[in-house]
Amino acid sequence: MLRSKLDGAMAAACGAWCPAPGARRPTYTHTVLEIIVVADHRQAARKIVRAKAMLVMDGAPPVAARTHDIGTGGVSVTVDEGLSLGARGRIMFEIFIDGKGNMIEGQVGVTYSILSHDGYSVGLQFFNLELGVANAIAKYMR
Repeated sequence: MLRSKLDGAMAAACGAWCPAPGARRPTYTHTVLEIIVVADHRQAARKIVRAKAMLVMDGAPPVAARTHDIGTGGVSVTVDEGLSLGARGRIMFEIFIDGKGNMIEGQVGVTYSILSHDGYSVGLQFFNLELGVANAIAKYMR
């Protein structure tokens, strides 16, 4: 009796997405790892780069950022405050190639902004990179 009341209460609480008591449970065709990989929209390879950066979003004062990784299409950074999806601005940071510093500066747009354990993790897509900057990034990626 208690079991049937419990099953009825669970069915009412779950609504249509819970299977009925005694019904076969749904099977899942994807693992969590596969779902995460599908959700990652990056098109190019990425390489870890840890550097201090300056991010200047349009109409806002400059903010300090820390880079995580870079690819030919963009860079991910951590900032203290979240940024609006689609916001545009400029980023500046330095990468070292063969022991020499190379200043990376370019226009970026926000592709994601997610609260993380040490601030906001922000994905930035590059726009209209100068040829020298694009070449430096490509060389760093090798």
